[in-house]
Amino acid sequence: MISPQSCRACQTQISTDGSNLEIKICMRRQEQQAGKEERRGEAEAEVEAEAEAEAEAEAEAEAEAEAEAEAEAEAEAEAEAEAEAEVEAEAEAEAEAEAEAEAEAEAEAEAEAEAEAEAEAEAEAEAEAEGGGGRVGGRRHKIMRRKKGGGFS
Repeated sequence: MISPQSCRACQTQISTDGSNLEIKICMRRQEQQAGKEERRGEAEAEVEAEAEAEAEAEAEAEAEAEAEAEAEAEAEAEAEAEAEAEVEAEAEAEAEAEAEAEAEAEAEAEAEAEAEAEAEAEAEAEAEAEGGGGRVGGRRHKIMRRKKGGGFS
């Protein structure tokens, strides 16, 4: 005898012959469907998690690249500053060398002037010692005229 019964899983009416086989098949089908949906949900969640992890890894790589670029820029700025300091030091050393050379030249000129003054004083003293102090025909005058290429007076 066929009597209608409802499936406990899906609540649909099923005509059975009393063995409940169709109901069991329906319930099994419902369970399988639920299992498929659950697995599909898990797979989707897994794919989402993988996508998130990938995005996170990309963000990390980007941050690393940015930090690397920043460090490179800092190193370049440092090298530039060092080069500037080197140029400044060279310019300072050059200026110092020029100042030293000027001081040396001044000292030489002073020494020359002193030597000239000494020679002049010596020549004057000699001329006075020889007695040709104020006369035009004195020995000193004659020496000077010879140096200039003139004759005796």
